[in-house]
Amino acid sequence: MSRQFQKNSQVETISNDLRPISLTPNLSKIAEDFVVHVHVKPAVLEQIGKDQYGRIPHSSTSHALINMIHQWTKATDGTGASVRVFVLDHKKAFDLIDHNILINKLSMYKINPFVVNWICDFLSNRHQRVKLTKDCFSEWKPSQQEYLKVQS
Repeated sequence: MSRQFQKNSQVETISNDLRPISLTPNLSKIAEDFVVHVHVKPAVLEQIGKDQYGRIPHSSTSHALINMIHQWTKATDGTGASVRVFVLDHKKAFDLIDHNILINKLSMYKINPFVVNWICDFLSNRHQRVKLTKDCFSEWKPSQQEYLKVQS
């Protein structure tokens, strides 16, 4: 079952103003944590560039800010040039990730195909609904489309 996450200050319709949040059982969270730390994280860390700072061990937003300021200063130092900055808030971005793109990217990394298929199964056939009050729910809807299995 899912809880609501209010997008707007006033709720007029459940489907337009609220978005579902998946609630994962505790045993699944433990399995997910194990798979991520043992299989996925090492493979992804091999692929990440030196200018990536999010979710990287021994890295922080301070490192990212120092690097940004350094790059800006280097680009404008004595040239009279200016720097334009476009900032995005990725706070809700994970809810919008297309799972097929995620699976395709994981398939390109050095991750055991059995693990990638396990992730496919974990993400497949999931349904969500919004709980507004104790007795008020939206209809169950599939969270995303089905996935192709990775060849083992």
